[in-house]
Amino acid sequence: ALASDIPVWESDLCIDCGKCAIVCPHAAIRLKIMRLNAMRMLADQSAELSREALISKLYWSHWHRDFGELAMDVLGAESELAESAPYELTAAQKAFLFARSDTIYAGSSQIQRNLIAERGLGLPREPNR
Repeated sequence: ALASDIPVWESDLCIDCGKCAIVCPHAAIRLKIMRLNAMRMLADQSAELSREALISKLYWSHWHRDFGELAMDVLGAESELAESAPYELTAAQKAFLFARSDTIYAGSSQIQRNLIAERGLGLPREPNR
């Protein structure tokens, strides 16, 4: 069901617009998974955090980070340059740099994994060191 909605890049139709990240099948599939997971999370009306809610932040932060890296790859060497004084960053550059914080704020990825293990899967807490 996912494959029918995934855009395909066709070299003979390419106009070099630089928007390749939008049609990257890997990025598109991961976005579709994130959307479906969000729909399942919203459908759950219980007071407890669902497993879907627990993995949502972790999945989002890593998807956003990877998408920013993909955008920089698409831009190539230009992605590392600022135009001229006052050296304003492009939207893609800002997104790339901000995406790094997604894996830290509201609990690092390691903390999120611990929460998923303990609350979502019922595994015991990590022993105190």
